[in-house]
Amino acid sequence: MNREEEELRRRSRESEQRYLALVETAKDGVAILQSEKTVFVNRAMADILGYTVEELQDRPYREYLMLDERTTSPKRYGGLLEDRPGYTREIKVQRKDGTACDLEISGAVIQHEDQPAILVIARDVTERKRVEEELRGAKEAAEAANRAKDEFLANMGHELRTPLSGIIGMTSLLQHTETTPQQRKYVRTVSRSARALLTIINDLLDFSSIEAGRMSIEPVPFDLKFAVDDVVQVLSARAMEKKLELSVHYSLDAPRRVIGDAGRIRQVLTNLVDNAIKFTNEGHVLVTVECEEKTRDQARIKLSVEDTGIGIPESTLDRIFDKFTRVDTSPTRRHGGTGLGLAISKQLVELMSGSMEVHSHPGDGSAFWFVLSLPVQSDIGVALLEDRPTYSRVLVAEDNNVNQEVAATILRKLGCDVEVAGDGRQAVEMTGDNPYDLIFMDCQMPIMDGFEATEEIRRRERISGHHAKIVAMTAHTAKEDRDRCLEAGMDDYIGKPVTYEDFRALLQRLRP
Repeated sequence: MNREEEELRRRSRESEQRYLALVETAKDGVAILQSEKTVFVNRAMADILGYTVEELQDRPYREYLMLDERTTSPKRYGGLLEDRPGYTREIKVQRKDGTACDLEISGAVIQHEDQPAILVIARDVTERKRVEEELRGAKEAAEAANRAKDEFLANMGHELRTPLSGIIGMTSLLQHTETTPQQRKYVRTVSRSARALLTIINDLLDFSSIEAGRMSIEPVPFDLKFAVDDVVQVLSARAMEKKLELSVHYSLDAPRRVIGDAGRIRQVLTNLVDNAIKFTNEGHVLVTVECEEKTRDQARIKLSVEDTGIGIPESTLDRIFDKFTRVDTSPTRRHGGTGLGLAISKQLVELMSGSMEVHSHPGDGSAFWFVLSLPVQSDIGVALLEDRPTYSRVLVAEDNNVNQEVAATILRKLGCDVEVAGDGRQAVEMTGDNPYDLIFMDCQMPIMDGFEATEEIRRRERISGHHAKIVAMTAHTAKEDRDRCLEAGMDDYIGKPVTYEDFRALLQRLRP
């Protein structure tokens, strides 16, 4: 060996010694592995493993690996020199006292005393892993609690809406019969009370869905003018009771055939008109539909509701769309509500990529409006819907006797030939020899539920070639519930409680 080589080796050894001296004081564990043994270890590594430096010196490193590391990856370390020039991973090791320790290690191939070796830098991540596991467990527990809450709310919504379906349906039918003035007053009172309770239930369920991020928008082609007129028609009786003029101005340049979530637009407009009637004692409520901007395929539409009511105090106006905010918060307030209606309406409009605003002054009435950009459909070839659409043969599958009577009576008034099945199995049997044009299918029934019944009917239709339109009647109206209805083979759905107006609108939508 010549003098230059000796000098290079000397400098290399001195550099190595200086490096080892530095790593002795490092906070991370450092070890050098060579020929299956630990040839160097710093104090931090010894402390992590619970040994002294002397106990680890020249010790086979496999002895302090946990069993799963020893048995499942016998070549992982022995082959590092040939297979992997560097690595970073987490391993589990065994301390001297037998407890487990999670290490995050990085490795590299180096030269140690003129021989190849593996430099390992280790950090104890046991506490971090424990915290991560606790957080994971807490997250799973929270998700389970949310699922339980959602299921509870969905079931409670169904249980509450089922009797309300009977109350609202029967009062709706009673209003179409001959009654005395006093009886009509009683019926209107029952109907108002039931609808007020339904509004509270719907607000709470919608609020829960929005807060959980489960509310979704489902755009479909629909007639916007018909939807607006229908909202006004439904609420016209309330306006008449208060001797208010309720009217609609639908601008000539505003398109009728658009694509959007008709149900949510109706919900928002209904809430605004209902509030306007509630807080107006004399004068009028005006619904206006205008087109602010229009291209060949898109229209920016403004829907506004103006009233001559009590107005909104300036102190309340800036937070009128906040949750649980009421216009009148005094102990003697005359108007009830959850304080969620406007907050939900604004959130629904924003979900539809729109905006909502308000202008008001105490004593001078209020104006609420929301603006939506909606795709436009051509009106060419679109036939006007008849006022009384008919289907020749209709089956109602419903296990609740009151709801059976409500649905059947309303459908007969709408010109349908109606038969009733008390459960899903009976519905399947009745469709065997006598195919129906339209089937209203309750989702929750004994013996066989609506989903199973629909799937069986669709299976039989693949053989017969007949296809009946099947509409789910359900109190579960979350997106996942509606998706399940469609996945089962249903064509549409209608939420309970179902009224005369709901059935009429659905039949018009489905009319062949």
